[in-house]
Amino acid sequence: MVTIQDIANKTGVAISTVSSALGDSQKISLRTKERIREAARDMGYTPNFAARNLTQTESNTVGVVFQPQSEGNTDNDFAMQILFGINAQLIARRYLLTTATGSNWSEVFNAVKRMVEAGQVRRFILLYTVENDPIAELLRENHARVVVTGEPEVATNILYVDNDNRELGFREAQEEGDVLSLPLEFTQQKQALQKYFEQHQTVDGIVASDDKLGYLARNQAQAHLPSHPKLPTIAFNCSEYARLGGKNFYSVDVLPRTLGSEAVRLLFNDQQSPLEKTEASSVIVPYRIPKIGE
Repeated sequence: MVTIQDIANKTGVAISTVSSALGDSQKISLRTKERIREAARDMGYTPNFAARNLTQTESNTVGVVFQPQSEGNTDNDFAMQILFGINAQLIARRYLLTTATGSNWSEVFNAVKRMVEAGQVRRFILLYTVENDPIAELLRENHARVVVTGEPEVATNILYVDNDNRELGFREAQEEGDVLSLPLEFTQQKQALQKYFEQHQTVDGIVASDDKLGYLARNQAQAHLPSHPKLPTIAFNCSEYARLGGKNFYSVDVLPRTLGSEAVRLLFNDQQSPLEKTEASSVIVPYRIPKIGE
């Protein structure tokens, strides 16, 4: 197994310099970092994360926190795509990803608390925004660096990444449209949509927050509206559900992988060199409208 001593011998620098360079210390010049990293790659060096964590007050792990998930809700393509974007950036930084979730807020809180106290995790990405969040308060008390996805409920000095506001855009474009807040569980979503279409027999179209809900909503409309129309539907994410929707089903790509990638960039902005560091506290990721048939 290649050690940092081997890299130091090859590059002619001290072990401490190799360690600092691989840890992306600002005290080491970019040229020296590149030379040491190149030698490490050529020699097949793999960092010993466990040993590294024992010598640091902050682990090499980023915690990704989900809001409570229904046990029957196993298909969240948007969140998975965000995780792919997060993980790609963390691999490049030699960091690990761990997730905190649960069936209720208490379980999620305890999972995060264990990360902070036992795992020494000090960097977190929250895949939700809620007002008066005890998890966010716990992380502030422990001086963790946090990025949330979605615009924060309260205008404070919170780092966040977001897409263009879909619901706000819908309300501006169609003031008379109904906005439904559906439950998390699939069967309850189906029942809520059935009830809505039974009570509203004239519907012109559907705008859904993601493709899965759009697909479900249009199927419920077909089943419970007298004319069984193929309602024109607009949704978000460009997933397989959009392809299943067929004609008159359109999906906007909100680039969730980019959202995850930008969350990590913002999370580690404090480690950038003075020339690269910015004071940005938020990143807005644009959308992409795919061509018909794409």
